[in-house]
Amino acid sequence: MNQIQPIAALAPYMTVPGNHEYDINFRNYKARFTMPNHEQTNSMYYSWNMGPVHFIGINTEVYYYLEFDIPGASKQYDWLVKDLEDATRPEVRDKRPWIIVFGHRPMYCSNEYKDDCQNVDCRLRVGFPYTNTLGLEEVLYDYGVDLAIWAHEHSYERLWPMFNYTVMNGSLEEPYKNPP
Repeated sequence: MNQIQPIAALAPYMTVPGNHEYDINFRNYKARFTMPNHEQTNSMYYSWNMGPVHFIGINTEVYYYLEFDIPGASKQYDWLVKDLEDATRPEVRDKRPWIIVFGHRPMYCSNEYKDDCQNVDCRLRVGFPYTNTLGLEEVLYDYGVDLAIWAHEHSYERLWPMFNYTVMNGSLEEPYKNPP
């Protein structure tokens, strides 16, 4: 925390927990960071609005640590669906046309790494093994999330819009282009 102090004292920033914060049930993370909606979610997931953007921070670790498993993921999942329902009401979406979700572990990546980067059945994307429940990709797609930002893999990747392991990039004649 000493290294970030010069920046943190001057610039606001928002955090989400990752695997390095896991020790002692995220106790140090919870003690150091107070995010929006802290009373209900213990700063583990939350949302806020800024200008034309609705931001949503989620805790991806509930999909990877057994003591959270279904109950922790289910509570966050229900909260996320309600938050997205509210954010996509026409009168709200007119004011905030962008929805950005961020979390620690990615839904897609090209690295080969055990449970959090499997090419086909990433837990965060499709849900828990054998049940395929509480996966987030379909929810993000159904509610029109515009951008998802992930971390964890220590490698930079930028992907075309994807859903269900299919690239959704317009047509051959009119693919998405990089901004100027």
